[in-house]
Amino acid sequence: MIAYDIDGVLAEKPPAAIKAWGKMTGNERKERKQFLLAWYRDAQPLYQPTEPFTAISARKEEDAIHETTRLWFEQHYPNMLQHLILLPVSRSIENVVRFKSAAIELYEVTEFTEDNKKILKGLAQNNLSCKLWYWERGMTERLAYNLK
Repeated sequence: MIAYDIDGVLAEKPPAAIKAWGKMTGNERKERKQFLLAWYRDAQPLYQPTEPFTAISARKEEDAIHETTRLWFEQHYPNMLQHLILLPVSRSIENVVRFKSAAIELYEVTEFTEDNKKILKGLAQNNLSCKLWYWERGMTERLAYNLK
């Protein structure tokens, strides 16, 4: 099975928040969530897979985000998405690496494409039996990722 990260690979990445989540007020968090939902709904597609795939993303697993993301895939990659797997825990590099590693193993992913080199490094250190690829906007081809 082939899998891709969403933000930065399949979809345009949302801009970073001005404040860290833990330093936001309740109202600022609510506004950020609404901003992200709108971004996820309207994001420009980037990399164009040629085969059906699984999406493994650090987007938060919440009903509204899951549904918005699923609808976005129906619009931009019709009949291509096999599984949509979103992060069920708080986002940190360690949590994302652990989550993506587990998803790669569970879904028997043979190739995974990611735009975050910190995540790729963590995945590579887990000795997954999966080919890792690096891709970011502006590249014409994915690059094989090798831990150095």
